[in-house]
Amino acid sequence: MDSPLQEAVRNNLLASLSSHDFQRLAPHLEPVDLARGFALSSPNQLSDYSYFIESGIGSIVASVSNGQSAEIGIFGREGMSPTALILNSGSAPYSIFMQVGGNGFRIESIQLSHALSESVVLRNLFMRYVQTASVQTAFTALANATQH
Repeated sequence: MDSPLQEAVRNNLLASLSSHDFQRLAPHLEPVDLARGFALSSPNQLSDYSYFIESGIGSIVASVSNGQSAEIGIFGREGMSPTALILNSGSAPYSIFMQVGGNGFRIESIQLSHALSESVVLRNLFMRYVQTASVQTAFTALANATQH
């Protein structure tokens, strides 16, 4: 399998990496089809892979024990999922799946974790993405809560 070329990727997070950090990840990036409904991560479970969407839309859904759920966030080619790995927390309490099918790249979470520990620049960029995703999630939840 050939490594992707940085100038050919459509994922904004991968495209914005320094060439050195992109080369750190590139040999481990696998192209993947992401069909509608494909699970990117499950609640409270470690994810074997992290995904960088090139096309399509991912949905983040929080659920409670009585079966009620709400979409609390969406993302596309601007980022990656799951972000719990970036925060070194392993898992998150929500479901993440493809709401609109597309494609992208996946990387074994252990490989991404190694790269994050080796590069402060890479870790800082991904942490800024997590902050942005967190703000978007908060405002999505606010919008859901205030709908009349």
